[in-house]
Amino acid sequence: MHLPFIQAWAEVVKRVWMDQETKDFLLALESRLEEKLGAKFDAKLSAFEERFDARLQELETRVRAHAEEVETRLLTEFWKWARTSEMKERRNSGNLASLDERLSSLEERVRDLEMRRPRP
Repeated sequence: MHLPFIQAWAEVVKRVWMDQETKDFLLALESRLEEKLGAKFDAKLSAFEERFDARLQELETRVRAHAEEVETRLLTEFWKWARTSEMKERRNSGNLASLDERLSSLEERVRDLEMRRPRP
C-alpha cells in the first residue's frame, strides 16, 4: 500500500544523499537479494502451484463423484415415481372401463324405458 511512496523516497535519497560507492553497494546488495529471494520465491511458488493443482484435481474428482451420485439418486426416484404412476394409471383405466360399461348399461336401460312410455 505504501510501496510506491517508499520506492519514490528511496529514489530521492539515492540521488541526493548518497555517494557513488554507497549507490554501487546498495545496487549490488539489491541484486544479491533478488537472486537469493527470487530463487526461493520461485521454488515456493512452484511448490504452491503443484499443491494447488493437486487439490484442484481432488476437488474436481469429488464434484464429479457427487454429481454422479445425485444423478443416480434422481434417476432412481424418477423411476419409482413413474412405476407407481403407471400402476395408478392402469388401475384408473380399469376403473374407467368399468364405469364406461355401467354408463352404457344405464343408457341402454333409459333408452328402453323411454321407448316403452307413450309420448303425449
